[in-house]
Amino acid sequence: MIPKNRRGDGKPPASWLAVFVVLAAAGLLAGARPAAAAPASLRRARLETGPDRIRGLPFFGTNAILGLSGSYSLGGRRAAVYFSRSPLYYDESWAALGAGKISAGAAQGTKASSWKALAGAQMRELGAAEGGGSVIALRKSRYTLFIWLPRIEAGDLDFAAAFAERFEFFSAAATDDSGISFPAFVDY
Repeated sequence: MIPKNRRGDGKPPASWLAVFVVLAAAGLLAGARPAAAAPASLRRARLETGPDRIRGLPFFGTNAILGLSGSYSLGGRRAAVYFSRSPLYYDESWAALGAGKISAGAAQGTKASSWKALAGAQMRELGAAEGGGSVIALRKSRYTLFIWLPRIEAGDLDFAAAFAERFEFFSAAATDDSGISFPAFVDY
């Protein structure tokens, strides 16, 4: 039973109405989430530097290959990324990668969507890059992306696939190479 207000007209007191409005608003706001928040299961890489124009890819010996470089923060690790439209030759030090040839550390926990995204690319890995680490090359029809990591760990192919997919979007929007950029964030 709702008590009558002091006026005796049977309407609930104004203070009850105010409490109801505040509680209803609090209930609605408690369920609201920011639209830009990434799902909890995703990790987010952040662009630290780049894209910078370069002459010479660091893992092809002395060369004058034109491209772009940048680096991403992957939590506590760093990944360097490179882009080039130059035709490239891979010698025997580059191992062709496929579902059966990925190192156990890289393949562990890799999402099925990542394999699908990488399916159109020719993947190669340089196991011992200059200065240590590993380089994954993702060769598309119009360009090649390189991702250098200190060591390939679980989830790194997810980053490679997500980066390649986001980069494809950015490169498709560019009218020429001067308009190409790297995504500021990559969720993987």
